[in-house]
Amino acid sequence: MADLNDVWNWPNDGANGYATDSNDWKDDNSAGISQRVNNVLTYVYKQHQTNNLHYTNDLSRTRDVLNRGFAAYKHYHSSHSDDKHPTFNMLARYPQMEFSIRPNGRTIGGIHYELNSSTKMPQIRVQFTSAHEFGTGDEIEFYGFENDSTGRNDRRLNTKRAYVSIVDGFSVVLHEDSALTKLEQISEMGFFAQSDIFFTMLDDGTGSEDAVVHFDGFAETLVTGDTMTIADPFVNLTGTVAGASGTVYYLEKISNNSYKLFTNSGRTTNATITSGQGKDKFASPASGGIPFSIASSGSAATIAVNLSDSSFNSLKANIESQNMTPETSSEDTTNIFRGFCRVELTAGTGTSKAIPSSMGDTAFFGYKYTKSTGALEILTDPCGAFGARDASVLTATNGSGNITGNIKIIDYWSYRVESPGTYASASSQTQIVPTNGTNVGGMYFFGTVNDTSLNPLTPLTHPLASEKGTLYQGNKTSEDDNTNFDKLIYHIASTNCRSPGRKSYFYKNSSNVDTAGAVYDFTKFWRPGQSSHFTPTYITTPTATPNVNSSGFLTGTTALDVFPARGLFTLAGLGLTSSVNIENTAILSGSPAKPATHTIEKVGLFPINAKADEYVTPTPYAPDVFDTDDEWATNDLNDARDWPTVVAPNGVKFTQVIPSSVTKSQNGTKYVRDSGIIRHQLEVSYPPMTEDNFRHFEAVSQAARGQAVPFFFELVATGDLPPTPGGLFWRRTDTENSNLNLGTGSELKIVTPVAVGDAVFTLEGFEASKTKAFIRGECIIISSAISKNGHIVHVINDNVTTNKFGEAKIRVAMGSPNLLRGSATSGDQSKDSSSVFKNPFHLVVTLAEDSFEYEKGTDGLYRFTCRFDLDNFK
Repeated sequence: MADLNDVWNWPNDGANGYATDSNDWKDDNSAGISQRVNNVLTYVYKQHQTNNLHYTNDLSRTRDVLNRGFAAYKHYHSSHSDDKHPTFNMLARYPQMEFSIRPNGRTIGGIHYELNSSTKMPQIRVQFTSAHEFGTGDEIEFYGFENDSTGRNDRRLNTKRAYVSIVDGFSVVLHEDSALTKLEQISEMGFFAQSDIFFTMLDDGTGSEDAVVHFDGFAETLVTGDTMTIADPFVNLTGTVAGASGTVYYLEKISNNSYKLFTNSGRTTNATITSGQGKDKFASPASGGIPFSIASSGSAATIAVNLSDSSFNSLKANIESQNMTPETSSEDTTNIFRGFCRVELTAGTGTSKAIPSSMGDTAFFGYKYTKSTGALEILTDPCGAFGARDASVLTATNGSGNITGNIKIIDYWSYRVESPGTYASASSQTQIVPTNGTNVGGMYFFGTVNDTSLNPLTPLTHPLASEKGTLYQGNKTSEDDNTNFDKLIYHIASTNCRSPGRKSYFYKNSSNVDTAGAVYDFTKFWRPGQSSHFTPTYITTPTATPNVNSSGFLTGTTALDVFPARGLFTLAGLGLTSSVNIENTAILSGSPAKPATHTIEKVGLFPINAKADEYVTPTPYAPDVFDTDDEWATNDLNDARDWPTVVAPNGVKFTQVIPSSVTKSQNGTKYVRDSGIIRHQLEVSYPPMTEDNFRHFEAVSQAARGQAVPFFFELVATGDLPPTPGGLFWRRTDTENSNLNLGTGSELKIVTPVAVGDAVFTLEGFEASKTKAFIRGECIIISSAISKNGHIVHVINDNVTTNKFGEAKIRVAMGSPNLLRGSATSGDQSKDSSSVFKNPFHLVVTLAEDSFEYEKGTDGLYRFTCRFDLDNFK
């Protein structure tokens, strides 16, 4: 079965208007598809309606743009049931409001790592390019970060969820907890407050007091030239290392976890410690420190001493007053204490690390003191990686005797001691940064203040953020969002009015007033090129509505400002995982498959319907409900006003009249001027009937008020009529007619306007290439603007065949007395004078005379004959 849809072959042959047959596409619009689409564009099918969008003036639509929409969404238009087969009238009637979608995230303009102006705590502020709509305490999630070109792990944000406090309409600050008592710190990005910082001082031999910062835990990724910034000033340090809040220092790496500090970016001026922790050494029994003497005999030996003797009690108390990060989270910090020390060798040579020969500030070492045994073990570096620190013991050798020397414990500056409020517990390695800065002192942080450099994930134009559960589904297993597109949640971004249609949308409000209003049917999603709609699944069903003006016509915009109007869904939820848009561009491509752009344009459309009526008709009080046949009270059209059918006629006499004026010239030439109309009269005779049946006819003849009121005379077997095959008359019963597959309504549409005097009409709504679409003498129902003769005309030409567009041309005997179609300027005109029906099912008639004669026989039966004029509603 071929029909109008078969003339397009979208998405192929775009240069030829997607026409299946290239001959159907004419640049000059002289014929074929291009002619008909251009007729829609220029309102040949329907005059432009006041207050409706105009294809060219308002929407800047071209023939090709409109044609692409008709080709790609042809099955959407065919899904409407106005006509049995697709027609250009149907294409022109229904609007195409096309949708674009985008990820459900606010675009991030910058990530700012900064000091809170009041608490001096380092915070991460997320800045958006437009108003963010977050509420205090909302949980935030991120999407689309790529690693920074410097090596900073921005991807860490992709799996981060945090809580927000509101700075202003465009910025939020991240917190670890919903109570907003702890500031979020993301160390893996390079933006973080250092959890374990220790300071010592080194002397390069010139008496300098160079400050050295040590980090405990995993090996740091900081490199020479990186910066540290002070949050709160230090309490126990003096010198240039103890700057004010916001002071920036520059690092020079000297070991994996230790860095010299400089006050200038060129690193020519050292930051210094002049007194206090980090420089001074705790006293020991001998002014030279804690002596040791260890047998060597040429082999490397571990440097260690025992402090069980009571002479070390004061020193042990000092050691226990400070402690570094435990080796493991289970380490007993009441028994094991760690820190910094100085070491000198008076005999022997260091093997695992160089050891100076005199006690000074040119080197530092670590120690581990076990209180229960008194053992003081010396380590090469106190800040080794977790789980391996104790393996880096300090060793030395002496081939000619014992290894001898002294140890002095450094009273180092400890962030852990000075800021106990930043740790969950004494042994915890998890840092907490209180929002209000309570119990925080001497905090350093890393990263660039007001850093806004962002590397977005391709194809996203910028990283995104949204409320938890609205940006992606479930939990990500990878920080690389290139692999997480299947989890991304989208919303409707915008609409594009590809074709405004000619429908107007009204509903009954609660006061029973006709009110303009339309809704989308979000249960049916039509994608380009699909032969049937897709049934979507939503995370949140959209509630957006198309905007209409006071006349009920689309304005070309949609209310999408707030949720849930925009809805939430995945690409799979709209069936877009292997689909294309209106330009035949793949929605997803590449490996892994992902959208080509941030916003996916023109992915499909939803049907538009009038809003549901709000008015509920009051239930009548049953005893007061009467049927008084009020339909006969006026002369207006009323489908319930019918001539009785309780008894079928037993015969019909037809009188056809074509009025004309005739004159003859003196030479006998006959001149005739026809009136341009054809009138029929029916003389219908009825068989004898009972009084119960006859009273129906008598009552209706009176209700018709003589010749005043038009009504319908039924041609099909309805009510109590005896079955009449094919109807009473003027109905085709041949096989060719039934094979036209037009359905019970047999509705067709007049394609182009009918001018006064036109007797040839083009009709559409057939299948393609059907023979005997009309035969000579066939009767059809047509507009009263053409026929006042019961709304019928007879076809003059014979054996009409339809073309590939499902169109047929017929000729009638008399030209149209009126301009047909396009005269009205508002309202839904789809069921107007453009409709034509084959196989008449009724005629519009009036009684042909004022008198109604009947007789009653001795058998008690009534007999009558009634005459009707084919007429029209006034």
